Amino acid sequence: MPENLQEFLNENSHRNYPIQDDLNPIDITSAFTIPTGLIVDMQLAVPYSTVNVGTYFISSVTIRRYTVDVTLSYKPDAGVAFVIGSFLNLATSGATNQSYAFLSLPDDQLTDDSFADMTGTIVIGTGLTAVPDAGAWEFLETATALNATVMDEGLTQVRSIQIDNQKFYGNVIFKEGTNVSFTPIYDAVTDTTTVTIAARLLDSSSEIILDNDADVMAALIDLYGPPIVTINNIEPDASGNFDIVEEDCITVTGGTNSILVNNNCSTPCCDGDYLDDAYTALNQVNIRYAHLVDFHEATTSNIDQIQQRLGLLEAQTGYF
Repeated sequence: MPENLQEFLNENSHRNYPIQDDLNPIDITSAFTIPTGLIVDMQLAVPYSTVNVGTYFISSVTIRRYTVDVTLSYKPDAGVAFVIGSFLNLATSGATNQSYAFLSLPDDQLTDDSFADMTGTIVIGTGLTAVPDAGAWEFLETATALNATVMDEGLTQVRSIQIDNQKFYGNVIFKEGTNVSFTPIYDAVTDTTTVTIAARLLDSSSEIILDNDADVMAALIDLYGPPIVTINNIEPDASGNFDIVEEDCITVTGGTNSILVNNNCSTPCCDGDYLDDAYTALNQVNIRYAHLVDFHEATTSNIDQIQQRLGLLEAQTGYF
């Protein structure tokens, strides 16, 4: 142990520290006073902004044959005191200036669960050999309030972050995603940092704080135009979807950023080659038809000529 720390602890064994100097650390029955050599040092990591609005104090000392427990409580200025945790099983036969760790109460036993992450250390001097017989001694904050230098504020207030059913502990990093920005602003007066989460829209130089749906919608409409609200005065379902239903010969399929609507009944039955062959065959029929017309006309002309000749023969011979 460094010599200067040893000297500090030795000096504390002759004064109230870590209890405030001007107090008389006597229990509520006036039967037991905490020896100055019992506790020679203490350090506590406490929740932020609690020292100036309340009092940390030793609320009880429980003495057994071989061990001693020291319990701490916190009394808000405008509230009732409540236990926050203890230093347990301090050995009466332990070495001088031996340290022990603080154990906070479980969440479900704390009046304020922001104290659940408290940590701390107590250093016991030579006083354990001087404590009286076994017993439990209780104290008020007016007798055993701790010196402000014992407490180190800044204990993390965010204990975990839950997303859906999963909890995250320790160091959690939030990163800006697409079209989102984080802007931290520190206020020295209140010693607080406010992080503003805003939407950064494409092609937009201004940012929209995500606390008003109407403002966000107005900005989106201004940038992208109004959305489709109804189709032929028909509103979408609760999820904002429209269903396009197939009927008769109509089929509907999805394309790349598109909807394909087909009428299967209007699909041609034949390909181009088949039609070309059909047209060729029709032309052949037309040619043959023309040949038949020519043959018919020629036959008709021959018959007319035969009839004329027969008429001449009849007139010349008088046979008919």
